[in-house]
Amino acid sequence: MNDLAKTARPATLDDAPSILSIFLESVKQTDVKGGINLLSVIDWIDNASDQYPLWVLEKDDSVIAWCGLEAFYGLPELGGVAEVAIYITARYQRQGLGAELLTLMERHGVDHNRHSLVAYILSDNHSSLQFFLRNSFIEWGTLPSVVRSGGAVSDLKLLGRQLDDVSSETK
Repeated sequence: MNDLAKTARPATLDDAPSILSIFLESVKQTDVKGGINLLSVIDWIDNASDQYPLWVLEKDDSVIAWCGLEAFYGLPELGGVAEVAIYITARYQRQGLGAELLTLMERHGVDHNRHSLVAYILSDNHSSLQFFLRNSFIEWGTLPSVVRSGGAVSDLKLLGRQLDDVSSETK
C-alpha cells in the first residue's frame, strides 16, 4: 500500500463535515438525491466500532476519502457478512485509493471472521459498479425500482465477494 492508505484512521466527530461533503459530492453522479445530513453522519461515527469501523483517509490534513463496514441485515446467522462503503472526493478518484481502501476492509473483515462482503450500488452509478466488478465483486442480484427519490426511480444492485482468497493470503 502507498503512504496514503497507511494514513487511514478511525473517523472522529470532527470529520463529520468532511464525510458529509464527500458523500454529497458522490450523489451528484446519480439521479437519486438521498436525505443524508450532518446528523446522519454523526450517527454513523457514533455507531462505528472495532467490528464495524468507519475510517477516513487524509492528505495534507484534509479528509479526501472515507470507508466503512456495517452489519448486514442484523441476523446472527449473517454475522459473517459485512456491507462496505467507499467514498473518495473527485480530485483523488481513479488513483488506486479505492482498491487500497477495499483491501484494508477485506483484511479487517478476515481478521473479524467475515466470510463475505456486500455492496449496494444504485444502478445508474456506473463508476461504482465498474469499480466493484473490477475488484472481484460479482453481481448477486437486483432489487428493481426500489430506490425512489425526488421523482427518480432506480434499481439497487447487490454486489458481493467471498473472502476465502483474502483469508488464505493473510495466513
